[in-house]
Amino acid sequence: MSNEMLILIGVVSVIALLTLMIKGKVHPFIALGVVSIAVSLSAGIPMTEVIPTLVKGMGGTLGGVALIVGLGAMLGKIV
Repeated sequence: MSNEMLILIGVVSVIALLTLMIKGKVHPFIALGVVSIAVSLSAGIPMTEVIPTLVKGMGGTLGGVALIVGLGAMLGKIV
């Protein structure tokens, strides 16, 4: 797939995400899931790889955020 097409998919996905959350009043986690699945399918990822890819990506991101939140909570308790 060409770079221009991937950039177009990225721009459309951001617009779709904002539209779902602002106009559609959809919960951000649900909107991210729906848009992520749509982007992965439109980018050409095989159907059997979509969910494992999303779990791996979200798991890595949430793991890093959880560490920062946990350390921030401990620091807040100390202060």
